Amino acid sequence: MKYCVGDTRRSREIGYKGKTKWIWAACVGCGRERWVAYYKPSLRCRHCHPTGEHGPRWHGGWCKSKRGYLQVTLLPDSSFYSMANANGYILKHRLVMAEYLGRLLLPSETIHHLNGIKDDNRIENLELTTNKAHRRGYNNAYTQGMKDGLALRDKSLEKQIKMLQWQIKELSEALKLRMEL
Repeated sequence: MKYCVGDTRRSREIGYKGKTKWIWAACVGCGRERWVAYYKPSLRCRHCHPTGEHGPRWHGGWCKSKRGYLQVTLLPDSSFYSMANANGYILKHRLVMAEYLGRLLLPSETIHHLNGIKDDNRIENLELTTNKAHRRGYNNAYTQGMKDGLALRDKSLEKQIKMLQWQIKELSEALKLRMEL
């Protein structure tokens, strides 16, 4: 069956699953015709869609993984490219440690965030360990990191409380002076 650009069909009419409405559209780049979701039409086919730094989703070569870790893209000429995944991304904390050590990391080596914050990739916050040791020590280190973070927050709140108490004292003294006049 031949379709004309602009024809619309329901999913079941064209052999797709679901209840989405589709439109027959031509790519503005190559002219290739295909079905496009009616609610979100794409002007270009996937072959003509810009990718990488020219694409609309480019954020400077980094993204956040589903687990909350930062990932960065590596160019194929990088000496650490063999540590990257199939898409050319590497976990930032692994890259930072590899650059610090000046060598590739083994798959059995794990990088542990000492304070438990997954996007804090300062070298002083990273520790090279094995998978087994990481699993064993993770709970202890994470708990300690949380305690340290809470202690810092408590100190900050204490400072703010002292500042507010001082301001209240100053304002009450100023109010007393004004009442006396």
